[in-house]
Amino acid sequence: MDEDPAFYKKFSELLKDTIRAYEEKRISELEFLNKVNEIMEQVLARTDSDIPVALENKDVARAFYGVSLEGLEKKVDDVEVLQIIATELALRVDDIILDKLVVDWQSKVDIVKRLMLEIGDYIIDEVRDKYALKMTFEEIDVLAQRMVEIAKIRYKK
Repeated sequence: MDEDPAFYKKFSELLKDTIRAYEEKRISELEFLNKVNEIMEQVLARTDSDIPVALENKDVARAFYGVSLEGLEKKVDDVEVLQIIATELALRVDDIILDKLVVDWQSKVDIVKRLMLEIGDYIIDEVRDKYALKMTFEEIDVLAQRMVEIAKIRYKK
C-alpha cells in the first residue's frame, strides 16, 4: 500500500463496492467471483486505465501521479486540467528524485531534505502559482512528503 497508495486505494474501494453489491444481492455469486478476479488481475498486472500515456512505462511516476491526483482533486475543478497538472508534477518529481539517487540515500537526511525542498519549490512555482491554486504550505509539504516516502520504498539503491 505504501508503494502506491492511490493505486491500491482505488482497487480497495472497487473491492469494497463489489462485496457490498454482493451482500445487498445486487449481483450474483458468479458476477461477484468474476468481478473479484478482474480486480485481482488488474492489481497483479498493475494496470489502471486512468493512467496517461506519458506515464505508461514509468512505474514510480505513476505512483506520484496517483498521489498528485489525490492531493489536488479538491483544488482543480476541471478533470482534464487536473490530469495534466498531475502528469507534469509526477514526471518532474520523478526526475528530481532520480537526479539525487545515491547509495543509501533514504537514510541521508540532507538528501531527503533537499528533495522535499525541491519538490515543494516546484509545486509552489509550477503548480500553485502557475495554475492559481489555493494551496497552503502545509498541503504542499504533505504532498511532497508523500512522494518522498513513496520514493524511499520504490527507489532503493
